[in-house]
Amino acid sequence: MTTPQEVKELYERPEKNDELFQRLIAERLNRWMQTATEKLRDSKTRVYIGAGNDDPFTIDPILESSDRITCLNERLVDIDGYEVITTAFSNPTPWNTPRECPEQELAKKIDQLANKITKMDNAIFNFHVPPYGSLLDNAPELKDMQPVAGSVVNVGSTAVAKSIEEYQPLLGLHGHIHESKAAQKIGRTLCVNPGSEYSDGILRGVTITLEKDKIKNYIFTSG
Repeated sequence: MTTPQEVKELYERPEKNDELFQRLIAERLNRWMQTATEKLRDSKTRVYIGAGNDDPFTIDPILESSDRITCLNERLVDIDGYEVITTAFSNPTPWNTPRECPEQELAKKIDQLANKITKMDNAIFNFHVPPYGSLLDNAPELKDMQPVAGSVVNVGSTAVAKSIEEYQPLLGLHGHIHESKAAQKIGRTLCVNPGSEYSDGILRGVTITLEKDKIKNYIFTSG
């Protein structure tokens, strides 16, 4: 809710628009974190969460604020014997988002994390951006920032693709490309992207059952 004067100011001063978005993002995320903490207070269930390339760095302290939720950003976390490494960064996009970088820099970030893993056979690569050239990274081609009808291109990361081919973890968890719901084996590694339809009020996900150093089964979900 706002006023005509504030609307005028937002148009005239873009930095005020950014400030407003940052404030509203923080308010909403704080409410979500409080809700999760309250609902899980007497539960053994834990929530593991990470950012994406669109997310401003100002949300990181909020993601770290709950004792029932573990923030995975840019670190290795052991989850029941599975070593999970996470990066929110993507290769460059047309939108110049907060967490993107050149492929060479992304490769260095991945290698730094992967070198901490002690048992690659049961490692999980939780990388927001999917591997380039896979079924997980198909998106509409853009021309002048508008989709080209009927034209689809690969827009994932070559650094991620190379790391999966080289390290061969048990599982790759990805997102980023909303239109590219898919699962694909790259060598021994199962890579999944549940896709996204959040703008339509649909939450896409995937449930994966792990058994020792094997993937027992997986199923895509929506709700």
